[in-house]
Amino acid sequence: MFSRLSIKTSTVLLLVLIMFSGMLLTATGCKVETTFGDVIICESVNQKTFEPINPKNEFEMTVKEVSATINLTNVKGSDSYMFLWKNAKTDEVIYQTSGKYQEGEQGYLTGWFSTTISVKEGSQYLAIPGDFKAEFYHNGELKSSADFKIKEPEAKILQVVLTNEINELFEPLTPMQIFNGTEKIYACIQADFLVAGNKFAAKWYSGDGTMILETPFEITQSFYEASWISFNLESAEDAPLPAGTYKVEIFYNDIKFNEYIFTIEAPPQAEIDTLFDQQNMFTEAKDTYGFVIGYPDDFNYEMAPDVDSLVVNFSPQDEEVVYYLMLTVLLKNFENYPTTDSELKSAMDNANLSIGSSDWTRGEAKISDKILADGTNYKEYIYYNEDAEKSGMELILSAIYKLDRLYIFMGVAHESYYEEFNSAYYGSLSKLSFTK
Repeated sequence: MFSRLSIKTSTVLLLVLIMFSGMLLTATGCKVETTFGDVIICESVNQKTFEPINPKNEFEMTVKEVSATINLTNVKGSDSYMFLWKNAKTDEVIYQTSGKYQEGEQGYLTGWFSTTISVKEGSQYLAIPGDFKAEFYHNGELKSSADFKIKEPEAKILQVVLTNEINELFEPLTPMQIFNGTEKIYACIQADFLVAGNKFAAKWYSGDGTMILETPFEITQSFYEASWISFNLESAEDAPLPAGTYKVEIFYNDIKFNEYIFTIEAPPQAEIDTLFDQQNMFTEAKDTYGFVIGYPDDFNYEMAPDVDSLVVNFSPQDEEVVYYLMLTVLLKNFENYPTTDSELKSAMDNANLSIGSSDWTRGEAKISDKILADGTNYKEYIYYNEDAEKSGMELILSAIYKLDRLYIFMGVAHESYYEEFNSAYYGSLSKLSFTK
């Protein structure tokens, strides 16, 4: 769901070091004592005296250079020095400079001695955020050190783009606002940085304001250049979204960034007509059970009413076609009428177990909140099972509470008929309507 950033080693590991000789003064006297001050981390140094300017131990990631300076008293020109810049956590040396204080100088030297690290040519940043330290050595012996930090940047969202296709870096290929009901809809977010610990989320809503899906995501690894992450709303062929207006809200660290409106168009009529040329409509239950529904060409139906329920089976005339449809209506006085989500889930699981034989391998339900063309909310349960020959069997159940009844539209198909079955199932469901 996010972009991978490749940072060159030269950029990550720092830098170019510029060495400045200190203003070292010759000292005289019979007894000479060599002393060392503390290493001071600072923004820069005075170019004449090499004293620190703006001492500090925290820097933004955009800093171009960092200096370290130390005050020395009575060192010999022939003595050796070394500055080591290290990663404070790993102790890895990321840069060093060393040498003689002043080759050929016979006396003693006193003053500020400094070193500066700066952004390498062609690189954007001095270093990736983290903890570092500068150590000063005299004649191979550590005399002083100082810690400093390159801070994590405050990342910000640059843009959000909706699309139906992305590349391997999660970048949107073609910005879109209108989609069809059989494709994935991506919300692609570009940020200037991806900082570990930051949180993004996309909340997807139908036209009536019902939240369909929430997709949160937390960054676990930082990337320090403009990068993309993406969220998607599943709209696969086996579960197309109804036509209508939708929106997605983008959140960054639990604060709403913005919302984006998009539309799902109804499928082209030609796709539906291939199975519904005859415009078959089941209307016999209109007055008693309050609904009408379309069904595919060359299908028959059988109606089985009861005192507290109705079952209508739709089956193909061609015995070679291995899928069928069924609509069940449960009245409020039906025994074990499900009134809660858990009871409904249990009823759907039992319906799945009732299909086929005991040697089938049963899949877990894929549950989605859906909306009919008339705005009615319903829950969809999809099960993928395997029969004894390891052939796939798809079961779709749409549970619709309407008119103080529960309407359950079910379809089951062998894997060899998935494409036609899905068109038949959702084509029929799109023709379901209710009467008062």
